[in-house]
Amino acid sequence: MWLFLDVHFPLWIYIEHHYMTFILIKRVPLSMQIYCRMSQLRIRCLCIFPVYGELWKTGMFERMSLQTDEDEHSIEMHLPYIAKTMESHKDDVTIVPVLVGALSESKEQEFGKLFSKYLADPTNLFVISSDFCHWGQRFRYTYYDESQGEIYRSIENLDKMGMSIIEQLDPTYFSNYLKKYHNTICGRHPIGVLLSAATELQKNGVNMSFSFLNYAQSSQCRSWQDSSVSYAAGALVVH
Repeated sequence: MWLFLDVHFPLWIYIEHHYMTFILIKRVPLSMQIYCRMSQLRIRCLCIFPVYGELWKTGMFERMSLQTDEDEHSIEMHLPYIAKTMESHKDDVTIVPVLVGALSESKEQEFGKLFSKYLADPTNLFVISSDFCHWGQRFRYTYYDESQGEIYRSIENLDKMGMSIIEQLDPTYFSNYLKKYHNTICGRHPIGVLLSAATELQKNGVNMSFSFLNYAQSSQCRSWQDSSVSYAAGALVVH
């Protein structure tokens, strides 16, 4: 089971306010196909109605409005990559997209507990969408630790501090990090849900590990007029 961090139909469900996308992929036989054309790439995907039914019955979700659906963009970025990656398994892969909102810590824990049983299922793959630091005046975030040298080095140090905390799979540490540095990690709430789900499984003796695989910045900031967005990719393995 792997987790990757960075990717219109009315059956999407979402949690509170619009943020980023929390996607569950489950390998089960296809019983219905929905085709979507994106940039001339034909993607086969399926709403898993039993899973939707299970989630909907909890009363913890609500349906996304058309405007929210149209404003959301991370799924558009992810689907082509997912389709390409799963190309050899296209008849066995189905997708359940969930849009995660601006959750409180208690809500992240609540949803983490809910999703933990799906995370424990070895036939499931979770894809969590998030950038890392958005730095610059246009993002209204200009944290700078001069001891790190150039601004982009300070950004990298800040991001890797957060990445190291995520690797510990402790939602409290991650929350404290965000409160202290206010790093502009746009998928912090889905990450919080994941960490809460991992914590729930660890309580039951499930062994897992998380490691980041790559890190990059869109540009190297050297002055206050510069700006950049950081990107990271990591994987969670449930042993």
